[in-house]
Amino acid sequence: MRIVLSNPEHPEYGMATIPIPIPRKEYDSCMEILQTMEIGDAVLRDCKVEQFSTGWQVLDSLNGQLVNIDELDYLMKRLESFFGDEDSKFLAAASARGLTDVKDLINLTFCSYKTTVVTDFSNLEKIGKEHAMDLNGGSMVSEEYKQLDGRSIALELLHSGKGKITPYGVLYENGMELEELYTGSSFPPYLYERSLLVVDVFPKEHKDIKEMLALPMSEKQIDGALIRAGISLEDVMEYRIEDCWLPDGVSELITPDVELGELNELCDALADYDDSFLEKLGAVISFVKPLGIKQVTEIVHNLDDFDYIPNINTPEELGRYYIRESNRFLYDDHLDGYYDYARYGENRIKEHEGAFVEKGYVEYCGENSLDEIFSEEETESQDMEMRV
Repeated sequence: MRIVLSNPEHPEYGMATIPIPIPRKEYDSCMEILQTMEIGDAVLRDCKVEQFSTGWQVLDSLNGQLVNIDELDYLMKRLESFFGDEDSKFLAAASARGLTDVKDLINLTFCSYKTTVVTDFSNLEKIGKEHAMDLNGGSMVSEEYKQLDGRSIALELLHSGKGKITPYGVLYENGMELEELYTGSSFPPYLYERSLLVVDVFPKEHKDIKEMLALPMSEKQIDGALIRAGISLEDVMEYRIEDCWLPDGVSELITPDVELGELNELCDALADYDDSFLEKLGAVISFVKPLGIKQVTEIVHNLDDFDYIPNINTPEELGRYYIRESNRFLYDDHLDGYYDYARYGENRIKEHEGAFVEKGYVEYCGENSLDEIFSEEETESQDMEMRV
C-alpha cells in the first residue's frame, strides 16, 4: 500500500509517494525524502494526505487530513497484523463510533477484538458460538465450545437491540471501552517485525524517562522513538535488556561498555535469518569464543566459512558422518565393517583444527585466517581465542 504526502505550508515542494507500512530497511530513505520537503517530524502532524486508497471507508477518510507519519505507520502495522475477522471488527467499531483521528484508531486496535460483527444471519449456531468466543477473549476450551447452545446465544444477542448497522456488518460492542493506551507520545509496546533484542533506553541523568526499542531498528526510527518519549538526542544514553532472542553465548558479551549501536548492528545482520542459522551461530561462537559484540557481527557475515554438524559428539560419529552422509566420498555399504570411522574423525579434527561444542562439531574452512575476518582495529587490540 502506498500513500501520497505533501507539505501543507509549501505545496510548491511537490508530493512524495512512500510505502505504508514503511519497511525497516526503507525507513531512513523515506524520511530523507520527507525531510527534503520539510515534513516528517517525529511529533508534529505535518504531512498532508493527498492520496490514500485502502478500500476501507474509515481509512480513506484520512485523505486531506494532516497526519504524523510515524503514527500512521504504527496504525497500518497494527492493522496488517490482524487475522481472521479482526479487521472487520476494527472497521465496524470505527465506523459506528465515527472515529477518524489516527490516535483514536490506534487505541481502537487494542480493544476492537472484543466486539462481535455479524455479516451472515443464516447460521444462528455459528453466530452464537462466535459471540461466546468474543466474550471469552477469543478462545475457549474445546469441550466447552462444543457444548454451547449457539442458537440460543445468537437469538438472545439479536433480540438485545444493541446491534449497530455499519458498512461492515452489524456490530455488537459487548461493553468495549476505548482505553487510551496511546497518549500521543511513546507507542504502546508491540512487535511488528521479528525482533532479537528488546531494550529500555533512558538518559543517564534522567532514568525516570525511558523508551522501549525492539531491535533491529533503523537509525532514524530510534531517533524518532526517543524524541517522542521526550528524550533529547544530546543526552548520554543507557539501556537495560528486557528480552533477548540472540544465540547462546551472545548475551554474556553484552557488557555496560557495549554501545547500543553495536547491538543494533548485530541484530540487523541477523534479522533475515532463520532459527537454523542462529543455532549454527551459537555453535560457532562456542568454538571461536569471540571477545566482543563486534567480533560476533563479523562472524555472522562470514558464517558460511564454518562447517557445523549438529548432534555429533565423538570422533567416530564425526568420521561416520563424513564418510557415509556428507556425500564427499564414494561410500560402499558392503565395506562398512572395514571403515575406521574413529581414526578418520580424529585426523579430520587435527587437520582442520575443529572441535566439539555443546550441540555438535564445528570447524573453520575459510581461505583467510580467523584474525583476518575481523577489522584491523579489533585484531590489533584483541587476539582471538580458539577452542581446541
